[in-house]
Amino acid sequence: MVAYRRCVERGIDPPAFIEEWMAQENPFLNDDRPWARASVIISGERVPAGTSNGCSMRDRQIRM
Repeated sequence: MVAYRRCVERGIDPPAFIEEWMAQENPFLNDDRPWARASVIISGERVPAGTSNGCSMRDRQIRM
């Protein structure tokens, strides 16, 4: 999972703490499903400068 990988890469918290947190976070997310209510979702994945991520703003629908 992306969140787990990012937390481990930061090196701030020990992996055991992150695993405990994820064990509690995943059931919450599965029940609450915040992405179903979101108007915009940003992945946070980095796209190198000068490359395309395959999307343009005109391709997206933004609900207000």
